[in-house]
Amino acid sequence: MKRAEMTCFVIMPFTVRELDKSRYPDPNHWNEVYDGLIAPAVHRAGLICERDDQDIGARLIVESILAKIEKSDLVLCDLSSHNANVFLELGWALRSDRPFVLIKDDKTEHTFDLNQQFTYEYEQSLKPIALRRETEELAQAIRHTIEDLEQRFSVVRRLSLSLSAIKASKEGDLQLKLLADIQRNIEGMQKSTSILESKGAPEFPWPGLLNRATVSLHAFSELFDAAGSIPSVEDMGALAERLKIVHQREIQVSVIGQDRTWVFHDWLFFIGEPAGFPDGGQVIDDVFLRSYGAVAWTDRTSNVKVEYRTRRYERLSIGLFLLHPLTGCRIVVEIHHETG
Repeated sequence: MKRAEMTCFVIMPFTVRELDKSRYPDPNHWNEVYDGLIAPAVHRAGLICERDDQDIGARLIVESILAKIEKSDLVLCDLSSHNANVFLELGWALRSDRPFVLIKDDKTEHTFDLNQQFTYEYEQSLKPIALRRETEELAQAIRHTIEDLEQRFSVVRRLSLSLSAIKASKEGDLQLKLLADIQRNIEGMQKSTSILESKGAPEFPWPGLLNRATVSLHAFSELFDAAGSIPSVEDMGALAERLKIVHQREIQVSVIGQDRTWVFHDWLFFIGEPAGFPDGGQVIDDVFLRSYGAVAWTDRTSNVKVEYRTRRYERLSIGLFLLHPLTGCRIVVEIHHETG
């Protein structure tokens, strides 16, 4: 299909709710967002822009909207104000495996369930100078998504990768299959989460990093086995030093206790604190669901707000982890690649 014949269905609020009037005093705010930013960006990307100009209020309207989502070539969803109808429609789009672009204004917080997905942020004020820049950036994000022929955007596909890794473990070929799945995850993150590609930026150096991560993971597991309990912080620190994974930007190791606090971290002041990964959403939950495996996430704004404002910072991350059964600790080796 020619780009000019492709459609983008827009999911967004239509009316300013009573509870949002202090944040959006202009009752015509959402039309301004659509006419001033979304529609121009979609047209600049070469697609036909469509939306349903009715709030969900009846079964026939719901069915009409869901049908349009399934027929669209791309879905653009504005998460601003955390509108329940918007989330319902987005859920349908994700399950239907539609290519999607998420956006929100700079006054709306990231949501827990979606903060691993790249979300383009625009200025709520809709100032003309900002709109000119944001329209082109959003158009670029749309182009990258629609050109993603390998469906790296796909939540359904990522779920299938996780399931395939579980299947591979049952068939006794865990490492080979898991590494292949991790490679695809990394490639997907690299293509689908970065809207501003740095010219000449290096590819994610995953082979060497994955090798170092695997070696480090097994070395820490052997240290735990030899100790017969949780090793001392000094012993874990000494091993991390020997592995050269202390205070490194691209690789680091940590240990999470059964109470989900850091038992060891190469930044010692984290020890004893609740474990978490910036912008990593449910990563900790994922780590505790299985006895071993890999997780992927993207750090964007929560820990680098100032830097993000100046250069579209992103850090793509993969974590290899395993459960040490005797102690109940999770050993996690993270590898990172910064873009921007």
